[in-house]
Formats: sequence, structure tokens, C-alpha cells
Amino acid sequence: MKRNNSGVWAHLGFAGLLFLLIGFWVNRNLRVTGLYMDDLYLWSCFGETPLLEYLFPVGSKRFRFIFNFLAYFVIKPMGANLWLVVPINTVLNVCVALGIFRLTMRVARSNWLGYLTGICFLFSRFAYYQIGQLYGLLETFSLMGVLAVVGLLYDFLTAGAWGEVYGRADRKTDGPAGAFAAGGAGGSARGGAGTAGGALAPGEGGGARGSAGGALAPGAGNGSKNSAGNGSGIGAWGGMGGTGHAGHVTKSAAGDMAASARRANRSYLLACGAYFVTVFIHERYLPLIVLLVAARFMKKLLEKKSPDRLAMRKGRPAGAGKTSGAGSFRSHGIYLLAALAVFGLALAIRMAAIGTLSPAGVGGTDVADTFTLAQAWGFAWAQVGYILGFQPGPTYLNGIAWADMALWAKILVCMGVVALAGAFAPAIWRLCVDKGNRARHLCVFALFFLGIVLCVGATSVTVRLETRWVYVSYCLSLLLLGACYAVVNRSTKNAPKTWIIACVSLYALCFLPTQLYVRAHYPNLYFWQNQQRSNSLADATYGTYGAGIFEKEIVIVDGGDPWMDDFTARTFFKPFNPGWKHPNVRLSYVKDIYGFGLVGRSALVLVQDPGTDRYLDVTSFVRDLKFHVHYGYYDDRWMDREAKLSVVSGATGKIIITGNYPGRMEGGEEVTVVINGDRKETYPVVDNLINVVVEARPGERCDLDIYMNFEVKDALEKRGATPFAALVDVAVQ
Repeated sequence: MKRNNSGVWAHLGFAGLLFLLIGFWVNRNLRVTGLYMDDLYLWSCFGETPLLEYLFPVGSKRFRFIFNFLAYFVIKPMGANLWLVVPINTVLNVCVALGIFRLTMRVARSNWLGYLTGICFLFSRFAYYQIGQLYGLLETFSLMGVLAVVGLLYDFLTAGAWGEVYGRADRKTDGPAGAFAAGGAGGSARGGAGTAGGALAPGEGGGARGSAGGALAPGAGNGSKNSAGNGSGIGAWGGMGGTGHAGHVTKSAAGDMAASARRANRSYLLACGAYFVTVFIHERYLPLIVLLVAARFMKKLLEKKSPDRLAMRKGRPAGAGKTSGAGSFRSHGIYLLAALAVFGLALAIRMAAIGTLSPAGVGGTDVADTFTLAQAWGFAWAQVGYILGFQPGPTYLNGIAWADMALWAKILVCMGVVALAGAFAPAIWRLCVDKGNRARHLCVFALFFLGIVLCVGATSVTVRLETRWVYVSYCLSLLLLGACYAVVNRSTKNAPKTWIIACVSLYALCFLPTQLYVRAHYPNLYFWQNQQRSNSLADATYGTYGAGIFEKEIVIVDGGDPWMDDFTARTFFKPFNPGWKHPNVRLSYVKDIYGFGLVGRSALVLVQDPGTDRYLDVTSFVRDLKFHVHYGYYDDRWMDREAKLSVVSGATGKIIITGNYPGRMEGGEEVTVVINGDRKETYPVVDNLINVVVEARPGERCDLDIYMNFEVKDALEKRGATPFAALVDVAVQ
């Protein structure tokens, strides 16, 4: 029977719109207009290296060719529009939330729980890097890969007779769901006369709709083993159907088993492929090979305990033939070798590309050099605290430490932990009393829990623990809530289901305000201040002048606290110049306004406000401060016979006036300069060239009265009180 998926698509569509609204609202204070640190390094790899070298960085410390490929198709269309970083990251994060929503729905069969987990993911404080940095693409794509691996392994584990009804109460169904044979005269559990209906697993009462045929559950029936007819025998395999029906039904059942095995193995192979992709997005997730191997053994355990396998061990139905499904030892071995082959291939590629198997650590370190067991153990428990809502790390890594949090926030965190415990309690109780379904639920629990353990371990081996790495483990923890609901969802009682929904809802109500509270402390993060400086610098330059910035010489006055290293200064403006259409910006960095000369016509002077980390355009102010014309000098370099200037000398104290007289020399031409009204110096004009050097103290403001004893004869224009005399340039050293 074909399933109606319209309801699923309706929920996905509504969830997509809701998550988009939440994603953009909760991240409304994050913005990127200039690149810094990791982001600038990523762009440098993209923009300053040949394409093949960028995609396949052989010989570098990291070989993430799949991430480089994915990032290329984000950075390339974005061009110089760096403001798109946050919207793009937000949309990608919403896609992850939809994946969590859909996977939770499949595990728990609860739409409400899917919405809650997706919303909690979007509100999470761990998103600061994924949303607020271009390199957040790395974390987002990695998270997508891990969720793909876990989701496909969930499909692999739950494919088959038990998997079809995983997470649902025993319901009447059309087709093979929940039954070994599709239809037939079913038997009651553990003996009893068969009645019309589909067969059930041993130990489960009730019947599902089906056509008349042979039942495949132990019970008293009218018929001998593997045959239809009149006879007697307790525990016989057969039914009340007419001659030949039993054989037909069991062949259909065998076909269903084979189809389930094919689906399971296909999901497993896809999980192996997703694993390969993930480890070449980020090598951090190489340990997930343990999850692939463990899933294979869990599947074998489930098949040993499944109702169809139990029936097959008691007697193979006629016409079923031999199957080579997911449950055969040979099949498990082949697919297990396939997973290990993928792992070996990944290691071989890494060794060939970068010459080592040891992953690079954070901050230029190497894991092999910095790893200690005690440190990793401490970081692992810190991650558990982060997942539960605590803040066990230092402020510069998490925004605000637990000791500094407000009392109301601490209370909400503790209430959320209690709510989580309440959600797990009925699931644990159900596992204790429901022995028939215990194996399947425990395997799903183990899948998610082992995924959490592996991700926690993989992110605890470096010299520090950044909270952005906890995001993956937190996502898998949300899926554990779905597994809890799935355990009680098979119960016919509504009270446990309602209890879990209420506990998870209470957890969300406590969780969301605390996440917003921690998000308000993002400015305490170690990179935040310089990222805000980068944004402000981009706004004051490219954001104001556009491509015209490449025609200017930029001087940054930072009060003696430079944050730009040589790489940043050299590369900062290159992302705004895609295709290298313009020469790179000339950028100089000084401690004060006396560290450079006069402000030319193409100069742009910026000063940093230490209180707000914003850059202010002070070009006009500094130009007037360092060079002010009282009269007689004009922007096109013409100077009258008499002029007055105020000039601030440079670092050496020299003020230099050069120029030329565009007329015929008659002899005796000279320039007289009166400095601050009391010092008079005279300089001769030689070969029509003017060369005046005034000595002053460094940074001294000098009032210069300039007199020339010559002028341009028959000039067509006169602007001041005296005629034009020469074309002049003024500079300082």
C-alpha cells in the first residue's frame, strides 16, 4: 500500500518557514562585513591559490578536499558581498534543523517533539561560530555529514519487520508491517486457535488485517507443518486457508525479508559513503568508524531476536527458498569489510596527501604532541556539562562562566536538567518491563549514545575545548529524546507519552531563555572584538566608497594597540576585489597622527574608537589639522605671490615646499618664508625650481607666511589678493 506523504511534506514546509523566522531572529545581532583570522585564511586559500591546489592542498597540514569543494560553491557566488555570510550560514543551519526535525519525527513518530528539537537546536548558544564566521561552513557541513551517517545507520538498524513499526504503538496495518506473513489466518500469542488476521511476533497479542492464508506464529491450527489442509497438531505451522495458500503467503514473506535486507544494506553502504565524505570535510570525525562497525553487530543482534528469524529457525516455510539478506553471517562480514575498507582508504589518502595520520590540532598544534589523557577526560566531562546547559569553561571560550551567570539563569538550567531526567524516566521503566521490545530500543539508544561518545571524544583531544565543537554532540542528544518517546510510543497508554512531551516542553521553556542570555555575552568570546573591528573597518572603507577604495591610500590610527598582523593588512581588502580588477589597497598602520605626513587628496585616515571598537573616518579633520590654508593656496597646486599656511611637521620636523615657476626667469627670484611670525628664511629659485626646507620640532604646528617676488605674467585668472606665482607641493617628513 502506498503511503500518503502529504502530511509529512506539510509539516516540513511549515517547519521550514518557522525555522527560517526563528533562525534569522535569534541571529539578528550577528553580522560579518569584513573577514578576520580563520575566515581571512580560508578566503586566502580560495582566492590566492590555483583552483586545483585549493581543492587538493597536498602537503598542507589539513586535507579537506570535500569541504574545499563545498566552500568553493559558497564563496565564489558570494563575491565581494561579505554581508551574505550570516544569511547563508543561517539558511544552512535551518537546513540542519529541518534534518533534526525530520529524523526526530521518524524516530519518535511525534511532530511536536520534532518541532521542539529543531527549535532548541536553532536557539543553541553553540551556533556563534557556525553563523558568525565564514569558516562556520566547516562546522555546518561536518554536522550535516554526521547527521547523515547517524540517520542512515538508524535506517539500517530499523529496516525489517521490527523496524517498520519502530516507535509506533501496535496498530492494524495493511501489508507486511509488523508481521512476517502478509495476511493469513493469524494465531493468538503463544498458542490458541487462530482467527482471521495477520500473524504477529511471538508474545504479542492481537491481529492485523490481512487475507486468508497460513499463519506464521506458533499456535494451535487446523493443518500440518508447511501445509494447508485438515489435520491437528498443537504448535503446527499452517492455517485455515484452502490448499496452496500457505505456500503462497510464505513466499511473499520471504520476498519481504529480502527487500528489507536490501534496504538495510543499501542504507549501510550509503552511511559508509557519508562517513567518507564527512572525514574529508573534517578529519575530526574519523572515529565514527566505530559507529559503523558497532551498527553492524547491533543489526546482527536484532535479527537473531526478530520474530521472522525466530520463525525461520523453528522451520523454514515451504517455497521460501534460501535468503542471503542482511542477517547472514557472510553478508555481515562483507559489509563490515566494506566499512573498514572505506576507513582504510581515508587513512591512505591522508597519508599520501599530507604525510601523517595524526590530525592537526587547534592554533597550529598537533594532536600527537599535545594530547594527554587527563586533559581529554576533563574536556569530555566539560562537554557533558555544556550539553546539559552548564558553562564549565572559561569566559573567553563560552561567553560567560557558570560562576558569573545570573541566579535566574542557573535556576532555569537546573530545572531543565530535572525535566530531562523526567523525560528519560518512563522510557527506562518501559525498557525494564517490556522485554520483547527491549533489544530494538536499546540498539537505537546505543546508536545515538555511541555517536555522542565518539563526537565528545573526538573534540576533547586538543589543547582547548571550544563550545562550537559541542554542537554535534548536542544534536545527537536531542535525538536521544526522540528515542525515549519511541520506547513509550508502543504502549497503549497515553500517560507516559504525555509525560515525556510535557517534560521536553518544560526543558525547552527553560532552555530557550538561558540560550538567549548566554548569546548576549558573545562579545566576551576571544575573537569577537577583532571581528567587530574587521566589520567596522570594512564598513568605513568598502562599505562607504565601494570599488573607489582601491584608488585610496588608507592610514589607520590605532592608538598603539594594533590588532592587524602583516597577513591581515596584506589580505584584508582582497575579498572586495574579486578577479583582481583593481590594484590592492595601500594600507599603513600608525600609532598616532604624527606617524605619517600630510593627508593627500587620495588618502583616507581612520581612527579606532577604543570604547566601541569602531573605525571613524577622520580624514577631513586630520587634513585640516595637519595642513590648513589661510589664503593664497589652492587644490590645483597654484599658489599666489602671497600665501599663508599652517602645517604640522612630521617625525623628523622637516616641512618641504617644492614647485616650479612656469615663466621666464629674469634673475633674483626668491621665496621668503616667515615661520610663526618671528623667524624669516629666504630661498633662491634656481632653474625655475622652488625648494624650501623649513626645520621645526617633530609634530610642531608652524604658521608659514610665504612671499614670492615674482608672478605669472598676463595670467588669465586671479583668485586671491595677489596674482598666481607658481605651482607648489607641500610635504612633511
